[in-house]
Amino acid sequence: MADDTHPLISWHKDFGANTEDDIKRNFMRRSDQERTIELQTLSGWCAENSSGISLRRKSQLWKLGRELGQIHDRLRKVGR
Repeated sequence: MADDTHPLISWHKDFGANTEDDIKRNFMRRSDQERTIELQTLSGWCAENSSGISLRRKSQLWKLGRELGQIHDRLRKVGR
């Protein structure tokens, strides 16, 4: 079975990251402004590279973006 992991997530795996959990943990440590920029960058990157990658890979990125957006909203509600 071929690995159908998105290159962004694979890149994190290559550096020993626990992939999505580490991405989320690092995301939570950032300031409000840094999180906003990261979400905008991720959204723009997904839109620009929508052709040529598999549906599974796109769904991984959209799922990660949605989860990061929820984390961002919760951190804003608690004033961080």
